[in-house]
Amino acid sequence: MATQVGNGQLGTLRLSHSSTVPMSGRLLRGISAYLDQHAGVSMDIVKLSSEAQLEALAEGRLDVGLLRLPVLRQREGVQIVPLYSERLLLAVPPNHRLAVDKSGQGIDLAQLKDEAFISIPHPQRGGLSYLSAELCMRQGFFPKAARVVSRKTTQLQLIQAGFGLALLPESMQDIAPPDIHFLPLADPDCYSTVALACRQNPTVLVQQFTQHITAPCRSCRGLGPRSDDLLILILIFKIKRSSERGPSPRQLLQGGRALRRRMPLSCAP
Repeated sequence: MATQVGNGQLGTLRLSHSSTVPMSGRLLRGISAYLDQHAGVSMDIVKLSSEAQLEALAEGRLDVGLLRLPVLRQREGVQIVPLYSERLLLAVPPNHRLAVDKSGQGIDLAQLKDEAFISIPHPQRGGLSYLSAELCMRQGFFPKAARVVSRKTTQLQLIQAGFGLALLPESMQDIAPPDIHFLPLADPDCYSTVALACRQNPTVLVQQFTQHITAPCRSCRGLGPRSDDLLILILIFKIKRSSERGPSPRQLLQGGRALRRRMPLSCAP
């Protein structure tokens, strides 16, 4: 039995996923195929935020984490491997004006300037809300917060109830209420990357799972925006919004990139 454990043929794999990485589609197929090939392995799956996953990995309480980029603060001894990218879609309530859009051209993000967003960035957290804000800021606006916000799967119920809208990965359709409308976006950069996190010196069990789950995902479309870009842009937009006069959104974006080149932040992944 000791030999089987050492060879990764026997044991329990402790896996966690963030709320915006649902256990569906390709992930479930990959896990199912892995377990079919490793009859002596079982899994214990929980849902944790990206930050909690990295902490648990660093402390040895977790074997594998599945999260969305960008990651704001890396943990020593933990590595992050991009798995795949998927399209972002606009999720709107059943009675929203955009729900009846029949143009087939996709929704321009600039159309959402005055809309209420269910999920907005947290200063200490990365992931999907940061990516959504970065995409909006490219169009010259910072997403306006809805009166009720959430960065968890609760946002699906909040959208359904009409509190606002959100940019969500297409896999979230698998767990969404049927009356939420998912609309394509016109911006070709509207993609989100799922990544796998594990310790830099993993066990054989973790190595085998990582190799299995990453094998079909070698061609990742993109790694998402750098978190230092996002932090700088958010800071600049807050400064602009607090003053009556200021530079144009284009000037702000250009200034943020120039500032990052001069003063890179230590929290970049």
